[in-house]
Amino acid sequence: MTVQVHQWVMHKWWRRVFAIVLAKWMLPIMVTVAVVLRLHVDGLFHALAIVLVGFGVWSLNQIIGLLVGRPRPFVIHQTITPLFTPTMQWKSFPSDHTALATVAAFGVWSVYPILGWIFLGFAIGIGLSRVGAGLHFVSDIVGGLAMGLLLSWITNLF
Repeated sequence: MTVQVHQWVMHKWWRRVFAIVLAKWMLPIMVTVAVVLRLHVDGLFHALAIVLVGFGVWSLNQIIGLLVGRPRPFVIHQTITPLFTPTMQWKSFPSDHTALATVAAFGVWSVYPILGWIFLGFAIGIGLSRVGAGLHFVSDIVGGLAMGLLLSWITNLF
């Protein structure tokens, strides 16, 4: 399925541009908006909670990545050409971007539920765009969503 999603994205120039924008630039925007919203509504403690939970999920993802040791799709499949070069080629599972976007979504959820749903849609979109960019398998995205949800739930971020 990863190869088919990548081929679909690569077929049209505007899909490639859309995938690059979502895959590279949407996450920092989401995290910034989530932190500013929580800072405005609940104060510094809740804003910092998003940052700390994000750091926690990223740290756990690195440990899981070392244990799983699955390389990225473009390393395994010669037919996949990545849209851009990721910082780490050795780690594919779970997706850090999807996990962090999920943390941002649930960080906003308790304050603005409708915006939380929109952010969750963007988190899924970020994940799918990274599959289309040739950087992740679909299972990496599911793993990233699960990690973000799990850590958000454990820390009562939402």
